[in-house]
Amino acid sequence: MTGQPVERDERTTAVVNAGYRWSYLVLSFGLLAVIALRSFLRDESPWDLLALVILGGVVNVAYQGRYGVLYRRWGILAAVTLLAAFTMKFIVLAALSGPADTTVARALQLLFEGITLGSMSQPIEAPASGYLAFGAIALYLFGLVLLPPAQRPALVVRH
Repeated sequence: MTGQPVERDERTTAVVNAGYRWSYLVLSFGLLAVIALRSFLRDESPWDLLALVILGGVVNVAYQGRYGVLYRRWGILAAVTLLAAFTMKFIVLAALSGPADTTVARALQLLFEGITLGSMSQPIEAPASGYLAFGAIALYLFGLVLLPPAQRPALVVRH
């Protein structure tokens, strides 16, 4: 033993990492709140701030993927989230933005526009656009499945 005090141990590292996590969450959700205020109240385009939130997530995933700490459940959750987003965009929002055939459909469209203050309205898309987007995301997920698993370096213990 050297008699020198230990400046950093496992507990210190865990507390520092938890602090980083909390600061990242505060920044991300703060930016999302500003994005919502910009788009709903001011009718401004919030893509610059949204790109910062997405970039923060991409950097985190890239760093974890580089060191092989992403787990299988993460991939499943990412795939489910991506598919749910595409379903919402190309089925639900397309149905709410398309021409209303019945009185109930028109009432739902007016209610939706009133709740979202018109910020979720979109132009009518071609019928094949949903299929093309779904096919692209399916190919992407299939490509992820075909990737080889991350190689972790073997732990070598020498006596």
